Amino acid sequence: MVNHAMRSLFVLVLLCIMTVCYGSQSDALDNLEVDVSGRINGATHSPPQDSEYKQFEGVIRLDLIYTMDLLDYFWLKLNPRLQFDSEHTSEGGIDDITDNEDTRRSIDLREGFLEYRSRRFDYFLGKRIFSLGKADYFNPSDKINPKDYTDFLDTTKIGVFATGFEAQFGTRSSLDAYLIPFFTKSRVYLTDHRWAILPPESASLADLIQEDLPSKDGENIQAVFRYKAYLTNLDVALVYLRNIDDIPVFLARTQESISQEYRRENIFSVNASTTYGNVEFHGEIAYYNVEEEVFGAFLQYVVGINYFTQDRFFQKELEFIGEYLNGVDTQDPNDQVLVEEAFDLTRTFENSLFFRAEYSATDFSTITFTDLFLCSTTELNNVVRLEYIYNPNDQMNVKLGADMIWGENGTLLEQFEDNDRIWAEVEFFF
Repeated sequence: MVNHAMRSLFVLVLLCIMTVCYGSQSDALDNLEVDVSGRINGATHSPPQDSEYKQFEGVIRLDLIYTMDLLDYFWLKLNPRLQFDSEHTSEGGIDDITDNEDTRRSIDLREGFLEYRSRRFDYFLGKRIFSLGKADYFNPSDKINPKDYTDFLDTTKIGVFATGFEAQFGTRSSLDAYLIPFFTKSRVYLTDHRWAILPPESASLADLIQEDLPSKDGENIQAVFRYKAYLTNLDVALVYLRNIDDIPVFLARTQESISQEYRRENIFSVNASTTYGNVEFHGEIAYYNVEEEVFGAFLQYVVGINYFTQDRFFQKELEFIGEYLNGVDTQDPNDQVLVEEAFDLTRTFENSLFFRAEYSATDFSTITFTDLFLCSTTELNNVVRLEYIYNPNDQMNVKLGADMIWGENGTLLEQFEDNDRIWAEVEFFF
């Protein structure tokens, strides 16, 4: 609680400094440019009437984005978030907990970093959210930032403290390098919650789980190197990532205890994209070399297509996105000591298809259909989202939607089948 209070105080002080700086600008500071924007977001979720969980959930978020150009070469960005959340408070069955600092914080600094910018070299220091890969959903090497899984269908990235640079070589290639000195884990529910990754019958195992966080020493520093080249109608990137997987794996090494461990892995990836007319093709292949022998190594690949067009009758924009993900597991099955395969979320989405169709029904509204189809030789899972977006102007969005989940017995999504919901969301931008 003390650490949480200190974090909250730190963000509040930043907000005060931002307000003072913004209000104290003068004409004499010609080389100081300040931009303040933000978003107020409110949403409600309602599960079906026969759900064992709470019938109404709500969340209100205030995001403030503060940027400042300093002395022509420096750029500052701060993105604090204030949140009032009952979304993860639920009742009935195995689920009767409230939101706390282990799930979503009431106040958080999502990003806060200072960047030096020049013509061919940029350097930054601070808390940041990154994006690697070219796919819309499946990006095997995009693992710098942990994620918030407290709402499994609306995961968000968590900022990490990092330092790094980007160097430009002419106009057709560049090199990025990032160092992440401290490990940050994902926010994951274990038991007693609607989005728990342990099945209800395993709730009794929670008392046996012993978390083994990576130590804060040089051995566990994470690093990323990415070389990008822009060829004729082809973008290519080579990525090396020395990573600690932020999703824990549960190992039953003895009958008396279960260890919750985080794997160290080396990821080598190649991704590329190209465009032909209204069609964009992209793909990535990534090799995971896990340092601990018990986990072995595996290969993942994704291929995708984006197609943009207009319908014949109303001449409105229509977009299709499709991606397929699969992998090759080189691990010896005799070495597998996981409590359950479903506990290894890194490989949950193997042999999976992502499809999204978006149609601009009018100048002010969009209809979206999204289908995440997960399958293998023994499992069949499906997540469908229908969404209607009404945006009368640049300052407002109104969203209505429904989420539907199907899962085979014994799979990760099977325990989420009662989490079907309809929802409404309102966004104001300033």
